[in-house]
Parts: sequence; C-alpha cells; structure tokens
Amino acid sequence: MQDQDVQPSGLTRRRVLGGMGIASLALMSSPALAQQTVDLHVPGGPSKRIITTSYPQKGRMILQRSSPPWLETPFEVFDKGVFTPNDQHYVSWHWANFPGDIDVDSYRLTVRGQVNQTLSLSLKDILQGLPSFDIAAVNQCAGNSRIYEEPRVAGAQWADGSMSNAIWTGVRLKAVLDRAGVKSGAIQVRFGGLDEPVMPGAPKFLKSLTIDHARDGEVMIAFAMNGEQLPLLNGFPLRLVVPGWCGVYWVKMLNDIEVLDQPDTNYWTATGYRVPDTPNNTVTPGETGFKMVPVTRNAPRSFIMGASICRSMAARVGSRPSSVPTREHTAFGNGRRNSRCLRAARAL
Repeated sequence: MQDQDVQPSGLTRRRVLGGMGIASLALMSSPALAQQTVDLHVPGGPSKRIITTSYPQKGRMILQRSSPPWLETPFEVFDKGVFTPNDQHYVSWHWANFPGDIDVDSYRLTVRGQVNQTLSLSLKDILQGLPSFDIAAVNQCAGNSRIYEEPRVAGAQWADGSMSNAIWTGVRLKAVLDRAGVKSGAIQVRFGGLDEPVMPGAPKFLKSLTIDHARDGEVMIAFAMNGEQLPLLNGFPLRLVVPGWCGVYWVKMLNDIEVLDQPDTNYWTATGYRVPDTPNNTVTPGETGFKMVPVTRNAPRSFIMGASICRSMAARVGSRPSSVPTREHTAFGNGRRNSRCLRAARAL
C-alpha cells in the first residue's frame, strides 16, 4: 500500500474528477450478436458461450448472462500479465436495475446510523478531501469455477474467469468512518449501492463487515483501477474494495454506508452466500444437518502460469527462467479445477 496524490501512471485526483463524465454511458439493452463462441468444456454441458464485445468500456468477454450482465474474463487474458486490463475485468451484478449513466455532480455517498454526524459526501469531497492510497487486490466471485462442480451446484455458472486483478486507488473506509465519528456500541457496517431489485418485495443487495474489519485501514472506497477511473460496469463512480475477501463484499456504485449496533439480518447476509461450516467448506452430496456460515475470504486457489509471466517473476526474484514452470497460470485457487471450497454454497 502507498499513500500518494499522484499515481505512477500520471493519474491525479484532479484528472479523475475531471474525467468522471467519461463513464456516463448508456448501457445497451441487449448485446449485439456475437460472431464467436468459446467452449468451456463443461462436464455434461452445455459448454459453449458467446463472446461479446458489445458492452460499454468492455473488450472481448464471455457472455454468461445479459440481464443483469455477467461478463467473464477469457482465461487467456491472464497469460498477458499480472494485472487484468480494465476492459476485460469481469462483471457481475445481482440486480439489473442500476443506472446506465450517473450525474457526477449530484452523486452523494451517505454515511449514517450509529455515527456522531451523518455525512453526505460528494465525489469532490472524497477525491480532494481525503488522502488516497493504492492497493493490489484480486477481485474474485465466490462462485468462480462453479460450472465445473460435480454434481452441479446452484448459482451463477461461472467457468474460471470470474476473477480479475487490479491496482486500486481510493481512500480508506476508516478515514470516512472516522470523519462521521463511530459511536460506541457499533458492531457492523453495512453497504449499499445504486442497484435496485427488479421485483417488488425482493431484497435490496446489501453486504456487511464487522466494525473492526471496516476500520482496519486496508478496506478501500475506490475511485480508480489500474490508473484509470472505474468503468461503469465495474462500479463507477465508487466501489468498495475488500482485499482477500470474495467479490460479493465489493459493493459497486457505492452510495450508502450504515453503521449498525446490532447484527445485520438482511437476506444477503443472513441467508444468501453461505457455505458449510466444515473443513474446506465441503460436504458429501446428499449430506444434511450441517451448519452454514457466510462466505468471507477467498480460498487459496492456483492455476499454472504463462511462460512470459514466469520469466518476469524469475527476473524479479533472481531465478533462471528454466527454474520455473513455462506454460502455466496463477490466479487464485486450491490447485484443483473443481473449486471444492464452494461445494453446496448457495448464492441465492
């Protein structure tokens, strides 16, 4: 992590603030017909998915679902470098009702609840009024590789590309909470974004962290990734970054922070995104009676690295390229293609 006003890429807070309107793009109601498909080699099928280039600020992506958009990073992208290009960073939304354009002048981030003073922060307040820092962190969906589970598990049927890595730039969540003044007795912090349910009575997407985690100085309110402003589909203008934790906690289009003095009982915490409280979060198919707990940290997972990345890493650590693997991939995993840590996980 590094505190700084000017990033190595030349990104300054003034440049970000001045360029915010760039992300105010209208989303297409549906992607144009793609000319390509990819075979994901799914046991029992269906294996083929459309390759699309029809989403704003996005390049070549695997289309898993169009509404809300689920766009998967093609696996060959991870061969190109440690950090995922912004235009190929994976996309996942829970509800389709989110803004296709945002008025950056009227946008506000509210901090409320068990605080000494309620805040309504503009983007200028955040970008120019608080110290920024950088952090490199992998954003990975809890359901990454779920499509390869045997037997199949309910939830988003991602292959291996619902993960991406970036250098994030933003402000510490702790600094924002300290400005509001957290009252004694606060135990959790809950986060919400601009996305809304598509059906009456459906639960708004909200996620929570413990107060100690929220104030650990590492959790970030991000306004940029890889030296550029956030793409609209990746949470513009602000998103939460929770290093080491599953992407479900990385709330996009963040506009509401609520400090709680009692446990969060909203659906997405109390019911959704839970796994067996067992070693490696695994159970035998058909087994019942086990306790469920919320997903939290990303389980260690690994793929074999591409030769070019291996050579680069070898140079950094002073090893000969021949001493490291040469056509392989690393991202985030337990070394097994069927992401066992997610067996029996429920996303919805």
